[in-house]
Amino acid sequence: MRQSVEGYARTCEALAGAMPADVHQIQCPALLITGDEDQTAPPQQSRLLAKAIARSRFILLSRVAHMTRLERPREVKQALLNFYLDN
Repeated sequence: MRQSVEGYARTCEALAGAMPADVHQIQCPALLITGDEDQTAPPQQSRLLAKAIARSRFILLSRVAHMTRLERPREVKQALLNFYLDN
């Protein structure tokens, strides 16, 4: 909310012209964490992305929106620690 209107508009323009990465080429382990109330990057899309990445783990946190790491820092930290220890 602190971003200027012009800055936000430029970000949207840049994203509109961006090409998606070929996630099937990702070979390293990946951890995707999202919230069930995220409307910016809906959990269904994150789940599909996780399925497309060969060595991924998907975690869905309840009652969390787009700022997962700020809304649930302890859970995100623990998920990261577990992920690093397992890989």
